[in-house]
Amino acid sequence: MLRNEFIITNNSAMSLFSIPSNKRFVYYNTDSLIRKDPLIKSISLLQTFLQKCNFKEDEDDLEDLRPFKGFGKPLLQCNTEHKQHMANETHRQKRNFMDLLMDHVDEALEMGFDDSSTKFKGKNHFMILSTKEWYDTFKMLHKIFIENPDNPKFEANDLDYKSYLENFNKIMDIDDEFFNACCDIGLQKALAMYNNPALTHYSNAVHKKLVDEAVTLYMKYARGTRTAVNENKLREMCERCWRNGKQQCEVNSLRGNPCILPKHIVKELSEHSSAHVFISTCNCGRTQGRREDPYTIRHANYEFYQYMANNCNLCAKVKQVHFPVFEPSINDYRAAEFEIAFPKLSIQDSINLDQDHNLPSPKSVASDECSQPLTASQGTHTNLSLVSTDELNKIDVDADIPSSDESLNELIIQVKDKNTQKAEDKERSIYRQPSTTEYLPGMVHTQTPPGLLPRFPSWSLVCVGPSSVYSHNTGLLEHFQSGFLSGANFLLPWDVHVRLEHSASWAYEKTRIRKMGEVHILKIFVGCEYECPRGHRFMMSSADKILRGGSGILRDSGSKVVYNNMPLYFPCPCRSHKADVAQLMRVHVVTPKAPVNVILDPKVRTGERDYVFTMGMPNPPRLTQSAYWILRLPYTYQGDEGPITPPNEITTINALSYGCLLAGMFGVSETELDD
Repeated sequence: MLRNEFIITNNSAMSLFSIPSNKRFVYYNTDSLIRKDPLIKSISLLQTFLQKCNFKEDEDDLEDLRPFKGFGKPLLQCNTEHKQHMANETHRQKRNFMDLLMDHVDEALEMGFDDSSTKFKGKNHFMILSTKEWYDTFKMLHKIFIENPDNPKFEANDLDYKSYLENFNKIMDIDDEFFNACCDIGLQKALAMYNNPALTHYSNAVHKKLVDEAVTLYMKYARGTRTAVNENKLREMCERCWRNGKQQCEVNSLRGNPCILPKHIVKELSEHSSAHVFISTCNCGRTQGRREDPYTIRHANYEFYQYMANNCNLCAKVKQVHFPVFEPSINDYRAAEFEIAFPKLSIQDSINLDQDHNLPSPKSVASDECSQPLTASQGTHTNLSLVSTDELNKIDVDADIPSSDESLNELIIQVKDKNTQKAEDKERSIYRQPSTTEYLPGMVHTQTPPGLLPRFPSWSLVCVGPSSVYSHNTGLLEHFQSGFLSGANFLLPWDVHVRLEHSASWAYEKTRIRKMGEVHILKIFVGCEYECPRGHRFMMSSADKILRGGSGILRDSGSKVVYNNMPLYFPCPCRSHKADVAQLMRVHVVTPKAPVNVILDPKVRTGERDYVFTMGMPNPPRLTQSAYWILRLPYTYQGDEGPITPPNEITTINALSYGCLLAGMFGVSETELDD
């Protein structure tokens, strides 16, 4: 080992050190008394006391009480212990490091060392130098080994010495050289592990995980001062390797799923793919099909349902309500930019603005307090919309009339005279013409500037047949509405008491309104349908309860759905451990045979950005009597800032916080009569 590190050489005259031949020059101390550690002795003594089961004095304690060693013991045993002790003392005296050292010193001063392996051997004698000679020698060595290497301007004339100076750190720092070699080995192994040829491309999360694993492997080999430098180098190399052909696209879809394709440049967002496939139902609810994870609002709310309509026998026959869309008048039309011109209002400001706009004067509010102006339909003789339960109770308290289930569902249709009706029709006909040069990039909501229309409808309203297609005894059958869970395929009955009130009685007190007019009882069936990504469909019996069989449906169970906010998302019961998030997709309405029209004015509020989305129609649609109507809600909602991603997990407790269908979407109007 000494020769390998060039501490000694074959020629002792050229070596810094020399050792005698055929003599021991390593001393190993085996004496436990010399090497004993007082701390270890104290710990051993403590363990000895802890291991005693009682406080009885043992042999060692009795030995300490003897006046002299061997007192009270047999003579033979005492002699044996004495001889063993003397032998240890003799061995310790014979084997001494100073004796080994003095043997080498005496030989060096008297005879010299003969450890050369050269052809011409000779003895080298040592001599004791004076202090001045020692000083001059080490001064020269200090200049050669320390001063000159630290001086960057020093130039050596001797080639060997010049080479020595250039490789000074490499020669002197042998441990650093060894540690650098270890770091290089660890760096190569870590990079090889990261650059796995089996992984063609992967996401940023996988990339970070692989980098951490590579760094962990590198740290098992890395030692020395260059550990941190090589770690940063490894991270940079992994980052470069990932970005040069192994980076995943990762553009999120409208449902929040990243694209799994390699990073690519696309002209259309539809070129992305997250590999997620969902099961959805067509507009009429009869046919189910597979749909890819959408990346555009057009594909999510329009193109998929157009494709399903071409493959569904019923969709081609149903009666559809056409929604207003953008119709360009020029070729270079563009998307509207209105974020600066029309700042976003809060929900309360929006409600106050709508109330100020729709209520012309405080006097008219007092006379028309029992109805809301949300479902006013143009061209009808009468109109009315339902109010919430709290507002109806408030009216009953003010009128000092006891509340009941019948009064809760009682509607008062105020028949206006011909002149009043014409005046209101003329006022409603003044509607701002939609823009033909700018379209709405998102969806229509309550804060959308007037006159902007989307390029395609996100809603669908179809009549799938007469009211006789639904039987409350059997519910929705599979051949008519596919994908419903067992027991959750029934609509809820809603009994509405309609009272006809003429304009002559408007000036009377509210207590007399309920005593006048003719009462009609309307039988309406309603249902809020939810659909999960697996294609499972179910109805809700209330805002926090799934419908469980037709036998549990009581009379007028639909009031719980009509007069309450229904959550936009709800956990699907198809899975027990981790429920899929089902979304409110359809509203089923079976209109009565009476000569009235049911009015639909749905408003969907999202919980994340507080948007209130509407159908965007100037007048709410009126559903014909004795028919089965299905309102399909948007699959994805998009505001001014972009799409709104649905939640990944949801519970029955926090369902309403992610969005809801606002109560008060239903209204009743008298059937339009021909003049």
